[in-house]
Amino acid sequence: MKMGTIAVCALVACAASAHAQSRCLTTRSVADSARDDAMTVLQSGSPLVTELRQEQGMTAPSALTAVRTVRDVATCARLAAVFGRPITPRDRYVVLRIGNLFYVRDPDQHLGTGVFADTAYHVVMRLGVATTGVASAKP
Repeated sequence: MKMGTIAVCALVACAASAHAQSRCLTTRSVADSARDDAMTVLQSGSPLVTELRQEQGMTAPSALTAVRTVRDVATCARLAAVFGRPITPRDRYVVLRIGNLFYVRDPDQHLGTGVFADTAYHVVMRLGVATTGVASAKP
């Protein structure tokens, strides 16, 4: 009986710890803003976006209707690598699942808006300012 109680307590503590370490923001207002950004891009007529949707099998209009906020700790942790720069454990960001894509909202909006990644966690499109290879103009 004692061993069962200890096991249950350990599972509850692990679950609480994992939730506390989650990098995913699930705040509705932030998720809605990220959803608006992602939909604006994915519904644009850009040739690059059209090609992306074809490659991902998302050509039907219904492919963009199911958008859900990702809450899985492991998925959020793996997607931290798509930013291409170190992300501290305290940084929080929104992850959305849209069909075959993840949209990961950059925690630092000055460096970029977001990243689209496939289900293998590979970057397929980066949005926002370039973070490397840009020469700065000195006054």
